[in-house]
Amino acid sequence: MNSKIEPATLNWDSKGTPVSIQFDDPYFSREDGLSESTYVFLQANQLPQRFAALKDQQNFVIAETGFGTGLNFLLTWRCFKEYAPATARLSYISIEGYPLRPEDLYKCLEQWPELDEFSSQLKDHYPVLVPGHHYRHFEGCIGLHLIFDQLEPALQSLHPSITHHNFDCELPKVDAWFLDGFAPAKNPEMWQQTIYPSIARLSKKSTSLSSFTAAGAVRRNLQNWGFKVEKIAGYGQKREMIRAQFDSDWTPKSDQIRAYADKGAQTWHLPGTGGETADEIGILGAGIAGLTLANSLAKRGIRVKIYDKYDSPLGAASGNPQVAIFGRLSPDSGDLEDFVLQSLAYAADYYQVYWRNGCGDNAGLFQIARNANELNKIERLFNLLPRNNGLVEYLESTQTLDRTGLNLNGNGLWFPKSGWISPAKFAESILQSELIEFVGGVDVIPHQSDDLWHLQGSDGNSLYSCKNLVICGGAETTSNPLLHWLPIKPVAGQVSLVPATPETTALQAILSQSTSISPAHQGIHCLGGTYRLGETALDVREADHQKNLDNVQQMLTLGEP
Repeated sequence: MNSKIEPATLNWDSKGTPVSIQFDDPYFSREDGLSESTYVFLQANQLPQRFAALKDQQNFVIAETGFGTGLNFLLTWRCFKEYAPATARLSYISIEGYPLRPEDLYKCLEQWPELDEFSSQLKDHYPVLVPGHHYRHFEGCIGLHLIFDQLEPALQSLHPSITHHNFDCELPKVDAWFLDGFAPAKNPEMWQQTIYPSIARLSKKSTSLSSFTAAGAVRRNLQNWGFKVEKIAGYGQKREMIRAQFDSDWTPKSDQIRAYADKGAQTWHLPGTGGETADEIGILGAGIAGLTLANSLAKRGIRVKIYDKYDSPLGAASGNPQVAIFGRLSPDSGDLEDFVLQSLAYAADYYQVYWRNGCGDNAGLFQIARNANELNKIERLFNLLPRNNGLVEYLESTQTLDRTGLNLNGNGLWFPKSGWISPAKFAESILQSELIEFVGGVDVIPHQSDDLWHLQGSDGNSLYSCKNLVICGGAETTSNPLLHWLPIKPVAGQVSLVPATPETTALQAILSQSTSISPAHQGIHCLGGTYRLGETALDVREADHQKNLDNVQQMLTLGEP
């Protein structure tokens, strides 16, 4: 992984105000934290007026340095709900290098019962404490993009690397900045000069900024990177604070760009905070990928049609009876390693509502090391993550009976927020939305003309057209000549269904090693699957079935199928 975080450690003063032990600074005003945040950030950026002026479907983007207790986010959410049109959207990006542990966050939020409507939802969906980008959506129109990382790399991850030619390239732009780290004298790293190029690059003509601090170095750096800064009266006993407006006529000098060029940055998670919003979107492919995309779009009020060649959803690989929620994590640095970690962290939150509604089971998953080399990587990974992070624990063989229901020989990683999903019930739940329509019996190769995508019905008569089409067709995408340039490699494989034995009935969690076995559901275990790179054949093979059995028998003994 590219980043490492450290959870915050707190003291509580006599008034119940949380104080950072790392920086010896309170998280909010001892006088009135709620009023301070309202004054410094909401009023200074004129958010009530700007929210009220938003148009239908317009998106307002706020970026914050220092999430802390989440107070600024909750107040902004409440303000947006009060003043913004019902169809407008809020994208709230916040960066935190020392995230609060859930129990500390809950204790802080208890101080503001007037925010319970919002804080209860944040408590339910607060991310696990692993580094990276965490996305949450509330009430459909409120998006929280919470980044657990140090400030400079987190800001750089929001835009491509700076070069001499692309400083002004089109990027999602921020409407208002909240600079809310601990005081510069207490936490100088958070206010270093290297953060301001990113702030400037993500700003536009109407971008505003406010901060509780009026430190001279902060003002000068903002001015040096395109902001018109003014000092105004601070909150309570604080004499001064700053607010600023970005100057759209400002351009950086060549030596400024040169000083910050070639900084590495990931781009796969660039936030979708701008652009036109479609009224309707077509999706080709009704597997898990297509269904989850449809679900996400419908929650934003967008009408969706899902097209598939089969007469019902989940007709291909996604139609297995049990699907484990799992990602193989790595301690190595790289975009793929971060993508897997953050995807698994997102899934840990995403599937909770489906488990509560009977679409599977939050049974947990135990990844057993396959060999000494993998055990070494597992131990390295665990040492990079905060203890009690909520996503993954190191488990020794002596602890496996309590977690999995069976005595197992190997050590490995325990994922308490993992489990399995029933794709059939998952699809049924998603397709209940009035905004989602399923259309089966459609040719998987679309045609484009007149700025529209056209899909032919398998009956030869029906024709479906849409302006926006997302391809979620898996390996079948490779048969489309329009998409031959995509770097897609087909993979064939096979799962096995075997009856539970008296021994395996005790299994309570998913086990994963060279393959996987899920707890028995209706007396049947799901094993596998196999992996045949480059193949597309869908025939059932006895050799694959035997391979699944052999791999599982390395973990435990199964009876004959």
